[in-house]
Amino acid sequence: MKKKIVLVILLTFGCVSSAYLLISIPTTTSMRITSQEHLDELIQQGLQEQGITNEHYRVYTAVRDSLFTRKVYQIDTPPGFSKTTLHYELHRLLTNYGVQLPGKVLFPEQDIHLYVTANGTIHRTLRVRTSPDLTSSSDSTRNSLPDSTEL
Repeated sequence: MKKKIVLVILLTFGCVSSAYLLISIPTTTSMRITSQEHLDELIQQGLQEQGITNEHYRVYTAVRDSLFTRKVYQIDTPPGFSKTTLHYELHRLLTNYGVQLPGKVLFPEQDIHLYVTANGTIHRTLRVRTSPDLTSSSDSTRNSLPDSTEL
């Protein structure tokens, strides 16, 4: 009989503790994209964080027909720039807003097309390509690696 009373008390304490934790934890509001301009601001912020200045990309509107238009970012990067790191950082930034960023690598150029999607719809296309005319001022992906001549 004592064991049953102890079990009932422990179960009651567990239920009350669980209910308290459930009520006391604040609900998190997920961040949402409020407009297409907000999405553009986030993309431009992510590009700036990766050292891509306004001079290294251009934005144009792709028109397929009267119903289909989409903004396309044409991004030029210097040789040796890590496009994978750019993809990862943009993905990390946009995931907080419920936006996915699948990509496709084009060979042999090794250019990347990134598709900004939300709710099953592609809203933006980012075409990241290597421009041999650009020189990288500081290549953060190679600073910590030894030079191949030193090996």
